[in-house]
Amino acid sequence: KDLTDIMKNLFILLIVSISMICAQDIPDWITNIPSDDDYYWALEEIMTLNMNESEYKTKANEQALLTISMQIKATVSGTVEMSATETTESLDESFTMKTFSSTMADIEGAEKVSEFQMAAKYWVLWRLKKSTHQESMARHVESAIGFYEGFTYVSDTDPVTQLQYLISAYENIVKVVGMDVIFEEKTDLRVEIPNKIRSINNALRLVSDGPNSFTGKVGFALSKPLKVKVIVGEEVVPTGLPIRFSFSDGEGSFENELVTMSSTGKSETKISKIISRKRVQRVRAQVDLNELRENRMSRFPAFEAHLNGISQTNSISFTIDVAEVTQEKIAVITVGDTLIYSEDDLKRLNRSFRSEFADVTDFKLKDEALIEGIIESYKRSSSLCANDECQVAIGKKLGVKKLIFIDIADYPKQTTVTIFLRNIAENELEQEYTYSYDHSMDAGLDEKIGLILEDAPYMVQDFWYRNNPGYLTMACNIRGIKANIQFLDPTEWMDKSYVKRLPLNSEKFFEGEYELSINKLGFEKYHTRFEVAMGDFPEYNIELKAKRPGKALLKSLLIPGRGQMYANDKDNRSRLWMGLTYFSTSIGLAGGSGFMWKEFSDAKIIYESAKTNYQVAILTEDIETMKALMISKHTIMSDKRNMATTLTSITAGIWLWNVIDAYLFFPKEYKTKRLTLRMGNQLLAGESIPTSN
Repeated sequence: KDLTDIMKNLFILLIVSISMICAQDIPDWITNIPSDDDYYWALEEIMTLNMNESEYKTKANEQALLTISMQIKATVSGTVEMSATETTESLDESFTMKTFSSTMADIEGAEKVSEFQMAAKYWVLWRLKKSTHQESMARHVESAIGFYEGFTYVSDTDPVTQLQYLISAYENIVKVVGMDVIFEEKTDLRVEIPNKIRSINNALRLVSDGPNSFTGKVGFALSKPLKVKVIVGEEVVPTGLPIRFSFSDGEGSFENELVTMSSTGKSETKISKIISRKRVQRVRAQVDLNELRENRMSRFPAFEAHLNGISQTNSISFTIDVAEVTQEKIAVITVGDTLIYSEDDLKRLNRSFRSEFADVTDFKLKDEALIEGIIESYKRSSSLCANDECQVAIGKKLGVKKLIFIDIADYPKQTTVTIFLRNIAENELEQEYTYSYDHSMDAGLDEKIGLILEDAPYMVQDFWYRNNPGYLTMACNIRGIKANIQFLDPTEWMDKSYVKRLPLNSEKFFEGEYELSINKLGFEKYHTRFEVAMGDFPEYNIELKAKRPGKALLKSLLIPGRGQMYANDKDNRSRLWMGLTYFSTSIGLAGGSGFMWKEFSDAKIIYESAKTNYQVAILTEDIETMKALMISKHTIMSDKRNMATTLTSITAGIWLWNVIDAYLFFPKEYKTKRLTLRMGNQLLAGESIPTSN
């Protein structure tokens, strides 16, 4: 055999030794759909790539039921349309609604016959008995008439109960295909009911019960509630009318997004957190007709969307002006020990800090000339604002929302700059941070001032970042994990690395790029980078992957020893040394095998030449000489081939054993564990209780 044949056979041997090929027979129903005319049938095929089991099965089931609904519509010659026109003194509106079924809940009696999965495909077979469907439609007709009859007994002063009856009747009607729904032989409920619903909904006129324009900040609650009221007749009682608040533009969360009207016709809610960074956001308040359905828990997307469209004709909108970062008007006041710093020195420092706050931040600064007039009455001593009341008093005189107060303190070997940010309106200290500078005992005043002026831009930038952090949320599939975080571009005064336990929920992080590393025993190392912007609320989900013996096997199949190194950690250092041994041994043997096959190839060429010379020899003495030489070269060639084959076999054997070792001797404490839940026969107060294993 030549070198190529041997290497091919060796590769085939390795692959066959560690792999299994499984085959499944495809069921007949996939290629031949049943043809029983008593049923509607639906066969669906879904690609499962990038979807979990729940996702692809749900998608397949929904498509199958949609297919059945289309067959039903085809049977009754198309979709039924209902249209009506309502005319009043102030309203002339027409509308059209198409009835159809599209979800599992809408097609009653449908059943899944079979399912099958192979490779990256999933098949499902559904059916619906035609007689069962006819019975369902007859039941819906009867139910719709019954609800409408109940509506006729309700007083006009109770619109909420009226809507409950009408919407329940309406939901039954839209599920009826190909049949009339007539009440007392004269009233077509397909036209009557939607007209009544719209008429009652429009009579409940929704208006704002206070301001409808607000100012908010990303990541925080809105300080004032959103209030609405309904204007109705004197005798009408709207108690229990459901009002839903939702962001029509932007994003946020509510304390209660669904509220009910009181007997006075008023309701309110609060925005607990503004999430979107969009500057102008809008919140819509409307009567939620879906909450008046008989069975709110069952999904009927088409009908719900239609009711939502009716609701929006009677709604109000609130506008929120959102700022991502602090933008209030401020004043900057720099003070210090007047025994060390003159008035001119402090003014010079104040101008520098003002300039940096103007360049670096989004604060709006008060005119310095106006500030100086007020400061003159206090002088610029460090005792200027020794207490909170003084700072608030100055802020109010200046007419600013916030006050930046910079206090410069001098010590024998250190100068400190403390920056305060005080909310004047709320009398609240929002931020405080001290920046320290070391110097010699005999440092001069100019040197101290020079240090402060040189670092003023960086101090202001650092303080701005601290005042406008991002709020990071980081989820992890394993709780309590320690994450090592490196801050890649911190300021001089920020920590460059720290440890956090996951998960994090709206944790403060300064603007910049971060590097996160997780190294947990039994799990693959995790490493990623993420960014946080000022005022942002980034969310990340971390999926730690448990180490698995199967993956160790595959790694060792590709590179000897790699699977053992993969299983290595501080509790299993022997795996690392074993992996290095397999790797170095395999590489050495592979190199030796390659060298010997090269030697064999060269020896074979020499042997072929000697053989040719023997075959063309004519003289007897030449024949004997060439024969002896040919036999000698053949022996050398055979020895080298045997040596190459032996080394290759040893290499293949070690490679194969390395694969087996990676799987068999994978740390047992990291092998797959599963949590199962079963219903045991144990009894507690006469009831079965779940048991976890």
